Amino acid sequence: MNWDAEGTAAVVGAVVATIGVFAVELWLKPEFARKRVARVLLTELRLNAKAIARAIKDREGEPDRVSESIFTSQRGWEAVSGDIHHLPEGALRTSLLVYAQLTEIDRLVSHFSRKTDQLLQLPAVAQTTAMQIDLQNDSQLFGGVLASTLEQISRTLPHLERVIDDGPPDPLRGA
Repeated sequence: MNWDAEGTAAVVGAVVATIGVFAVELWLKPEFARKRVARVLLTELRLNAKAIARAIKDREGEPDRVSESIFTSQRGWEAVSGDIHHLPEGALRTSLLVYAQLTEIDRLVSHFSRKTDQLLQLPAVAQTTAMQIDLQNDSQLFGGVLASTLEQISRTLPHLERVIDDGPPDPLRGA
């Protein structure tokens, strides 16, 4: 086989291009995805932390109160759920835990609202002490879930911040 300069250049060019494609596919794309996922979750969890802190503060005067106005956002999680596998283990683990707790908050608000509606529809004589105690227990559970979720968010945020801050400069954020 006789190689000339053009043939060698073509083969070398193809090899270099292939290496470039592999570098983009195996290193850059996952790195960009990791940072994008972390950025979305970080933003959403900060908003959720504010909402939860506000709900905890609202409960100070009325500890048996479950605010139906508390809203936890999970749209960011849903938007990036296909790429969460790019997160490092610590960030992934803590994020999974905190989003499970956010789901529990939403479930408890809905549950408490239904039970309160059922109690209020009964005549006053039928509103038994047992039902009221049951609602108080649910409210205490809700308060505990709020506090533990806020604590879990505070443990999760540093993991996500490290993902954004580590590694090469992100061209989407500037150098």
